[in-house]
Amino acid sequence: MVSGPRSDLDHMTTPDISILLAVRDGAGLIAGALESIQAQDGVAWELILVDDGSRDTTADVITGYIEAEPEFAARTTFVRQSPAGLAASLNRAACHARAPILARLDADDRMLPG
Repeated sequence: MVSGPRSDLDHMTTPDISILLAVRDGAGLIAGALESIQAQDGVAWELILVDDGSRDTTADVITGYIEAEPEFAARTTFVRQSPAGLAASLNRAACHARAPILARLDADDRMLPG
């Protein structure tokens, strides 16, 4: 299943950076990563999130952020897939990226504000 980017992004300029985040069973960690991405300002970013076959509530946490934050939803592409591994998940995320710069983030990572 792939959701986003939302159609209201189609008319916007290309983002400066695509953030690639692949996760499996990261429900207890992903919120901090998503909050740190949301705190970014001064740069046009998009988030490509790949849930690599999580068996916990990772997808529910991600969906909660997407449903609660319209701007976050507009900047996010969320892909759910059967387990394929980190490299395959990041390659899939990269296929959705629109920016000339790619950044990789894990579910337990945080981006510094800025």
